[in-house]
Amino acid sequence: MPTQSPTGAPSSGGTAAAAAVPTQPADDLSAAVRITDSGTFSIAAQEVEVGKLLELLALKSKRNIVASDKVTGKVTVNLYDVPFEQALDAILAVNGFSAVRSGTFIYVYSRTEREEMERAQLRREARVFVLQYLAAKDASEFIQPLLSPTGSVVARGEVAPGFIPTSEDGGADDYAFTTKVVVNDFPENVAAVDALLKELDVPPRQVRVEATILRTTVDESNAYGLDFTAIGNIDFTQVTRPLAAFDNLLEGVLQTNRAQSVVMDNYPVLDRPPTLKVGIISNDVAIFIRVLDEVTDTTVLARPTVTALNRQRAQVLIGEKVAYLSTTQTQTSTTQDVQFLDTGIKLTFRPFISPDGQIRMELHPSISSARLVDLKVPGGGEATVPNEFTQELRTNVRVKSGQTIVLGGLFREDTSVDRRQVPWLSDIPIIGAAFGGQADRTKREEIIFLLTPTVFEDKELYDKGAESLDIVEAVRVGARAGLLPFSNDQFVADYQRQALDAYRVGDMKKALWYADNAVRIRPSLPTMIRLREAARSGDGSHFRRQLDTRLAGGEGDGEVDDAADPLPGAGAPMSLPPIDEPSGLPTPGPLPAPNEEPAP
Repeated sequence: MPTQSPTGAPSSGGTAAAAAVPTQPADDLSAAVRITDSGTFSIAAQEVEVGKLLELLALKSKRNIVASDKVTGKVTVNLYDVPFEQALDAILAVNGFSAVRSGTFIYVYSRTEREEMERAQLRREARVFVLQYLAAKDASEFIQPLLSPTGSVVARGEVAPGFIPTSEDGGADDYAFTTKVVVNDFPENVAAVDALLKELDVPPRQVRVEATILRTTVDESNAYGLDFTAIGNIDFTQVTRPLAAFDNLLEGVLQTNRAQSVVMDNYPVLDRPPTLKVGIISNDVAIFIRVLDEVTDTTVLARPTVTALNRQRAQVLIGEKVAYLSTTQTQTSTTQDVQFLDTGIKLTFRPFISPDGQIRMELHPSISSARLVDLKVPGGGEATVPNEFTQELRTNVRVKSGQTIVLGGLFREDTSVDRRQVPWLSDIPIIGAAFGGQADRTKREEIIFLLTPTVFEDKELYDKGAESLDIVEAVRVGARAGLLPFSNDQFVADYQRQALDAYRVGDMKKALWYADNAVRIRPSLPTMIRLREAARSGDGSHFRRQLDTRLAGGEGDGEVDDAADPLPGAGAPMSLPPIDEPSGLPTPGPLPAPNEEPAP
């Protein structure tokens, strides 16, 4: 690119420019710096010490320039018609120097000196960050790259794995507060840490999994058999049973001469009795027909619902723990302890939520049962161990929030046929069926796993919780409604309702009487105690405001159930004491039906 000489004449290139401004001795640089009539500078210097050039620039511009002893090096510069500030910055920038202006002085420092000065001017500060969701160890790893070499970070509040306390890990002097991180560094680094933690320490999302586990088992057994016995020279009264005539003769139970016996036993040997039995005994012939038709249909339906944080494992078990003894034997001793085997319906999962609404699920549903069996052990004796029968599935799937995953079904069918027949005779067409018996058993089993993971926001979880509480309260009220009219709980509920009704209409005498009776039966009734004090003092404005607030908040239809929330230390219900009812006051009756006006 063409350049210009200090005199303003254009030059054809860098070589020509260098030739136009030859390197001058250190004591003859005045011609290298020129000031134009407009106050700008034209500088042409080749391989000149920076200190000397700054000295000449200070003399020409009549500025106070002070350079550090570490400002050394050579510079080659060709500038034309530039202001003083730009000329100074151009000379310093090529070697990494910087200028600091203070009043009428300009101080020039090397880069290292400038950084040391800035660090010296900065004051370190320490700030405590309270973490709600981010782990202390993870926070330290995120913060460390943002700190200066002299900065530090200290984190406390790491939670030990597991949450079931034992005698081994109880009583330790651990940090018992929320997770906190202390950062000590320069203000700009601390501010960067603050901004980073605001992005990282956010509530994790939650997934609610509704599972439907269906297992159906159909066990069908069918059997028939015709048994026939014919005897000679003996009587059926002499044998233990008709079909045992041959066995009695063979085993010598019957001691008789010239006895004959023909037995045809075709009914299969089963572990269940027949459903139809027909027997005919006439003279020396006995015929028995047995038929079995049995169907066992078993359906197991479970709908567990569990909510888990993102990337956290959750497990729900609906079943029982089967206990068995575990024996440990050494050369000197034998110890036994009780072990448990989880059986029933178990669902284990871990969700991974992605930004696009997809959920990756690690799933392990299972259905299991156990049966204790006795096994022979070396050296003699027996040991009881559980045999586990399980159907389980392990998978890793991806699904949209709110969609249902079908993991089943697992289908199994076992069919067995057991035939008993008389050789040759059973092969005769049509009549051959009378000389045989058959047992069929078919067992079909099918398991279906359906899971619906849904990403829930906090507001939705709160609404679901409130809905569940309403259901529980409705069940509790329904159970209380079925109490006998002379039970203590029913008396207490009646007295509370009638005391509140009387208080609302301003009948303090009747309200006080009903409140006294309720407290006499059950002394731990906070609402009745406050009502009684308000009625006796004559100033019930505060209690009325509390009562109106509770009623406006939807806590029932005017009936306060203190029994569901007794005072601490409340004892068992007392027996009903004699009540001196004042003249003209009705006896307490049963609670009114929902949406029904209370009885006066």
